[in-house]
Amino acid sequence: MPEVGIGFFPDVGATWLLSRAREIGAYLALSATSVAAADAIEAGLADVLIHAEDISPLIDRLATIGAAEDVDVALRRLARHPGSGRLSLHRPLLAAATAHENVADVVAAFEREGSEFSLRAAEEISAKSPTALKVTRALLLRAVAAPDLETCLTNEFRAACRMLATHDLYEGIRAAIIDKDRRPKWAPDRLDAVSDQTVEDILAGDDTPLPAFKSWDSTPYSACRG
Repeated sequence: MPEVGIGFFPDVGATWLLSRAREIGAYLALSATSVAAADAIEAGLADVLIHAEDISPLIDRLATIGAAEDVDVALRRLARHPGSGRLSLHRPLLAAATAHENVADVVAAFEREGSEFSLRAAEEISAKSPTALKVTRALLLRAVAAPDLETCLTNEFRAACRMLATHDLYEGIRAAIIDKDRRPKWAPDRLDAVSDQTVEDILAGDDTPLPAFKSWDSTPYSACRG
């Protein structure tokens, strides 16, 4: 989820998923680091690794299954061992650093540890939008206590409406997608310059009507009617 690198935050339900991936999820949200299958599975963000060459055989198997439980059997037959994850080796460090609620304290914890991995982590996080980092951290903390996915989606929607009016989102898109210079000029450009009130105002949203969630009836009859 690269959003903090473009002045935004992990959305579309990502705060729900990443908050439940605990320290790995918090690190991914704040650093925008990409991971391979092993770390994704370790964090609970994926279930199995299927190699690209096995996609066609998997489709053939799925086309002939007779019951829903046969899906898992088909996946497990073609699943490969993902090996050891890079982040799983550093879980104690990630847990200690991301236990801090304040983003500046998270960065400081990585810097204090002093290993190559932790110093790189501190550098990765520090390069991201300070406003986006603080909003992301606040949304993750809210997601931990959220009773359901819909609550997280609503929190993200509110914040997104206000983030659309911020400087960093457009600057981040410019640097990453338009000019591709990879040198965004964040404003403010320091964590301590982003006030708690600014974060609260973003989380509060604006007067845009909130999304309405409806139960999805997945019975064949309703699917045919739809």
